This record gives sequence, C-alpha cells and structure tokens, in this order.
Amino acid sequence: MGQAAYGMREWENATNHFGQISKEFPSNKAVAVPYKNAVFRLIEQKHGKFDFKKMFLESKKDKTELDVADFMGPIEIAKIDGKGRGIIASKDIKSGTLLAVSKAFASGYDQDYDGFLITINLIRRDGGTAAQMLQVIQAMKNLQNNPKRAKEVYDLYAGADDTVTNEEILFGVIDAARIQRISAFNRFASDDLAPGVNFAKFAGIKDNSHLFILPSYFNHSCLANAHRTFYGDVMVIHATVDIKKGEEICLSYVSPLLEYSVRKQKFNAWKFTCNCELCAIDSKDKFSVKRDQMIAEFGEYARANKSSPNRVIAKGEPILKKVYVYN
Repeated sequence: MGQAAYGMREWENATNHFGQISKEFPSNKAVAVPYKNAVFRLIEQKHGKFDFKKMFLESKKDKTELDVADFMGPIEIAKIDGKGRGIIASKDIKSGTLLAVSKAFASGYDQDYDGFLITINLIRRDGGTAAQMLQVIQAMKNLQNNPKRAKEVYDLYAGADDTVTNEEILFGVIDAARIQRISAFNRFASDDLAPGVNFAKFAGIKDNSHLFILPSYFNHSCLANAHRTFYGDVMVIHATVDIKKGEEICLSYVSPLLEYSVRKQKFNAWKFTCNCELCAIDSKDKFSVKRDQMIAEFGEYARANKSSPNRVIAKGEPILKKVYVYN
C-alpha cells in the first residue's frame, strides 16, 4: 500500500503506510529507504525544501526522470480578464522566491522513436515531432494507470473552440482527442526559450516534450515576471521581480530576443495576441524589421566564419553601430 501510494504521488499516505510498518516491524530494513524517500517528498510538497544541486546533477543524465514532489508556493489559479484562467500572487512576493516545482505528468523523447517522423499538427497548424507524439501516448497511458488524475488533466485548456470543457468524463474513460488538444496547447520543451530555431541542435539538446499541470496555467508575457528552469522532466519556477498580492504572474513562452514578426507568428499557434510592453513598442517601431534582418544576416556570417573570430569582430562592429543608429 505504501508503494502504491508513492507511485500515485500521495506522499502523506505513503509516509503513514511506511511509518506503520517501521513501527510494527523495526527490524525490517527493506522499508527504511522508501520510508525516507516518502518523508523527503512530503517535506518538498509542504515546505518547498528541495535539493536543487542534486536535481541539477541528476538532470545531466540522458532522459532523466527525477523523483521529486510537486510544490505550489504563494500563488493561486484565478480568472484573468481577457485571458481566461491564469496565476496570481496570493501574497506579496520577493524576487527570487520559489513559486512552483512541477514534475511532468507525461513526457516524450525523440530517441524513443526508432525511425524518422514528419507530422503536421492540425490543431496548432504547425509541424509535429516524434517527442510530441510520444508525450500524448504517454499521457493516455498514465491516465489509464491512474484515473484519479483525470480531472486535473482534463481541466487544462484545450482550445478556444473546445465545446466540452465542462462535460464530465466518466471515470476511467480516456478521451484521446481531448488529450491531443490539451497537449498541443500546453506542452513545454526544455529548449523552448532558445532565441534561435537551430539552438537545440547546436547545443546538442535532443527533442523532448512535456505536459505539466500547474505550469500550464501561467499565461505569457515577453517581459515576464517569473522564469522557469528545467531539471530533466521537472520544471522549477522562480519570481524574477518583486510581485504584489493579486498581480498576475507570467512566463515567457518564447524567447523575447526573437524578432517581433516571429514572436507574433508563434503566438498565433496558441490563438492569442501578446499585448505586453515589448510587443507594443515593437509593433510601432518602423525600424524593428530592418534591425532584425541585419542581426540575422550577421548571425549567419558569424556561424560561417566561427573559425576566424577577428573577421567576425571586424564585420560585427560596423553592423552594431548601424543597429544603434536605427534605435
């Protein structure tokens, strides 16, 4: 029963079951490790005490699945005008405060697909990957194994045209179409804040796709007041500025270093328009496109001549002066 509760991420039940065995059979050494782990998970969940150094080291392993609890800091899910649901501060928050730790409900990795796959995502109208497909399949398997988590998954945003948001799904039923929509609008990848489309391959990062529960409620802002960090299949979110009670807390879905037209195109896939201060400025800046083109051209030149840094510097200095002029 303790192992079952642990597998279902019910840390207090697991701790109680293991503790009962340890009390009644003190010589039973087999229960010592799972009992200690359950206690650690309970402390993480209630107090947000995590061994981030250990998490960081473990995350360096290939396709790491960390054993940690979920944690929800001084935040709450609330209705946001014009945005549906979002995350707000439940009290005044200082910069650097731990806001959330969330283990992915389901993950997918391209190395688990033995072959080459090209797909079209008709929901977001963009290209799909093997990792995304495997993440959807894994989500359905996890719901089949633990139907008690169905409500928190099915409650996630499934698109503006979703007509069954409030429809009750019978216990144990796997709504594959809904899970596909939920995954399409809520998935994360460990490199999705990279400023360039080729960053992942350049950095040696393999394609991955994760579905998180709590992080999916954070709305987007290019000038976000919170930042996420990945440790394998775990997302950790900290406040990056002081936040007042009741203020909305946002993450950046894409790198704010991307040019405005590219950011706008990516937002279309999520079916929203970003009205943050950066987008408002960029939309009115007549030189924005010209600067982006200059920087993109220099980036290509720098990559083609990376073995000749002096040549890159000589090319970059006059371009930097031009970019400054167009500011």
